[in-house]
Amino acid sequence: MDTFEAFSRAGLDKKSAAVLAALVDKGVLSISGLSKETHINRPALYALLPRMQNAGLISVVKKNKRALYKAESPTHILEMYQEGHREVEKRLAEIATE
Repeated sequence: MDTFEAFSRAGLDKKSAAVLAALVDKGVLSISGLSKETHINRPALYALLPRMQNAGLISVVKKNKRALYKAESPTHILEMYQEGHREVEKRLAEIATE
């Protein structure tokens, strides 16, 4: 299983999984670097990256007035996946008792 597939299976949408996989595999990237690695156009990245930052998946590093992006610890993604899994289990248990 590659990095992209792991993040997809953890519940991230395709674009978020692609961005996170690129950052994990390549390290710190600019928006143009992310666009080249993920084949996601820059306007879509400008919309996606703040959401990913607010979710705690990525962070911004300023270097010479340029914004560079890096992945946060994959443990946060694991926690998100586990929480979603617990919610699904809880809901299925509720349905089973109805």
